[in-house]
Amino acid sequence: MVEIQKGCKDIPVATLYRLVDSLVNEELVRKYIIGPNSSCCFQFIGDSDCHHHFHLICEKCGKLIHLECGEVDYLLDHIKDEHGFAVDLSKINLYGLCEDCQKEANL
Repeated sequence: MVEIQKGCKDIPVATLYRLVDSLVNEELVRKYIIGPNSSCCFQFIGDSDCHHHFHLICEKCGKLIHLECGEVDYLLDHIKDEHGFAVDLSKINLYGLCEDCQKEANL
């Protein structure tokens, strides 16, 4: 939001927040909450095909990774076939530490 404010100095902050909320409601932008003590981040999805994979979100730096992995497909197939449950991939976010933050923390 800070970057948007820099480019739109004449627009009130409340207006920017309402605009972003509208874009989230219209599913053009996805909102991610990294943790209880951090600000949220946003991803523009527009007409992209960003609804068909998991997202990995680093709790330290906020990096967003699109996980497209055949192993996940096996899990989703198992859930569907064995449990009769269709997962909404647009809402699957896995939180943890990215490779860089793990190295920084010596994990």
